[in-house]
Amino acid sequence: MSAMTYEQCLTKSEKVAWRLDDELAADRRLDWSLPAVPPSLLLRVESFSAREQLVFSHVTANSYCHMIKLFEAFIALSLYPHVELFAPRSEQVARNRAILRVCDEEYKHQQMFERYNAIVARELGFAPALFELTERHFANPAIASAVAKVLVALVVEYLSLDQLKAVNKSGATIDPLFKQVLTLHAVEEAQHIPADELVITDLAAQLTQKQRDIAVRELIGLLAIYDTIIQKQDELDNATLARAFGRTLTDAEQATLALPHLSPRDFASCVSLRNPKLVRFVSTLSPLASDVLAKKAASYDRNAQHYHQAP
Repeated sequence: MSAMTYEQCLTKSEKVAWRLDDELAADRRLDWSLPAVPPSLLLRVESFSAREQLVFSHVTANSYCHMIKLFEAFIALSLYPHVELFAPRSEQVARNRAILRVCDEEYKHQQMFERYNAIVARELGFAPALFELTERHFANPAIASAVAKVLVALVVEYLSLDQLKAVNKSGATIDPLFKQVLTLHAVEEAQHIPADELVITDLAAQLTQKQRDIAVRELIGLLAIYDTIIQKQDELDNATLARAFGRTLTDAEQATLALPHLSPRDFASCVSLRNPKLVRFVSTLSPLASDVLAKKAASYDRNAQHYHQAP
C-alpha cells in the first residue's frame, strides 16, 4: 500500500513538473558521434562498422521511445475510467485530480517521444518504420481485469526508473538528448507510482483473494503482449537499418538481429519485476506474486551472452 495520500501525490507531482517546450525544443540535434544506448546494453553485431553500430544505437533509441509512447497511451486508458464523475467530497476531488494529472502527464510524455522521433527522422533523412498500436490491442475488457491493467501501468513506471539506473550504471557517455529524454520521463514517472498504488489498492479492496490472484497472473499475460510488440518493432528496425546503411543486411546479421536489440536484463519488463519495491507492493495483493514475478523475470535471462553486459 502506498504511504502517500492522493493530495500528497498531487503536491509532489507539481513540484517536479516540467514543460515540453522549455526542455525539448523541436530544433534540437542528436550527437551521432556518441551512442544513444550504452554499448553494454545493446545487442552485439560483430560485422557492423563503427558508424553502423552508432546508427544502430540511435535507431534502437528511437524505437524505444516509440514503444514507451505506446504504453503511455495504455496507462492513460487504464487510469481514466477510474475518475469519478460525481465527487462531492474533498478526498474524491483529490483522487480525481491525481488520476487526471497522471493521465495528462502521460499524454505530455507521448508528445515528448513523438518529438524525439521527429528529430531522428529529420536527421536520418527518412522516417523509420514504427509499429502502430491501437486501442483494440488492450481495451477489450476480456483481456484482463482493471487491477491487472493498472498493475501494467505500475510496471512501466518502475521500468522507466530502472532503465535510467541501468544507463547511469553503465558509465557510458551517450547522446545528451536521449539521456535528457530518459531523465525527464523518469522524474515524473516516479511521482505516478504512489498514485497508481493507491488506485490499485482501492480497486483490489473490492475483490476476493481469488480475483486478486487472477489479476497478478493477468499482469504476466499483458506483459507478454508488451514483449511481442517489442519483437515486432525490432523486425521493423532491421529494414530501417538496411536503408540507413545503404546496403542489404547479411544473413548472419539478420540472424543476430532476431534477438532482442536491447538487453532484456536491462530494458525488458523483467527489470521492474525484480524491483524489490514493486515485488513488495504486488505481494500485498497476492501471496503468489513473488513466485509469479520471479518466474517471468527469469525467462529473460536467456541469450545474455549476446550483450556486452556480463551474465
